[in-house]
Amino acid sequence: MSTTVSAAEKRRAYAREILMRAEGRKHCISPTITQGVYEIPGKGRGFFRAFASVLPPRGWGAVIALPHINWAVAHEYGIELDHLLLVNPPESEVGNAAFILLEGVHVLCLGDIHLSREQKRRLWAKARHNEHLILTSVPWKGISRQLPSRHVIRQAV
Repeated sequence: MSTTVSAAEKRRAYAREILMRAEGRKHCISPTITQGVYEIPGKGRGFFRAFASVLPPRGWGAVIALPHINWAVAHEYGIELDHLLLVNPPESEVGNAAFILLEGVHVLCLGDIHLSREQKRRLWAKARHNEHLILTSVPWKGISRQLPSRHVIRQAV
């Protein structure tokens, strides 16, 4: 049996090495998705699949007002449960809770919550400044972008 490595295998190994170094520097799975606000169409498992795909290894994530995201689903997708916060603040405090959480988590997931345009802009600015992500289940007009489909359709870990 031959143990020679083809040129294509060498290129793939080199590309993997480069990607791993880039991920380590940016603390994010995709170098193109490092900060800002992204909307995830629909709810349910697709939303959590996207969350799992952008959460960096050993990174912290928080979820506000998404009842379909729970410990069992998090475990199913390979999320480290000791790095996940499931928060359900009173409706009047949702904006403040999101702002505070964004200081310490890499990815903040928000359900269909009421935020003023000013609160959304402040959260967006904080996410960009801290190089963190916000995933929202509803579009934020003029702020959020559609998350690239490769993050939404990724298979479970």
